Amino acid sequence: MQTEETVLYISGEESAEQIKIRADRLKIEKNNILFFGETDIDIIEAEIEKRKPKLVIIDSIQTIYSDQIDSLPGSTSQLREITARVMRICKDKAVTTIIIGHVTKDRKYCRT
Repeated sequence: MQTEETVLYISGEESAEQIKIRADRLKIEKNNILFFGETDIDIIEAEIEKRKPKLVIIDSIQTIYSDQIDSLPGSTSQLREITARVMRICKDKAVTTIIIGHVTKDRKYCRT
């Protein structure tokens, strides 16, 4: 269990090393930021339950998937269901949530 100020940064694209380099460059205080590199929503939900963060950042939503949805990560059905599930999880736990998604120049969601 963590303190109320804990931030859980979930990344399905970048490694912990890449995130650390960016945080160092931006001079971000990292004492309360936990990195979690994962794309499976079931594992992510368990980590949120375990860590009890004050803030969850998901970068990016297109990389998160559920085995229960019969489509590829980043597909419209996956995006819709995963976003709804993340919001439900975080709302139930009173966790502030930032969800990052990527959109192409022609305004279409990027699929990874």
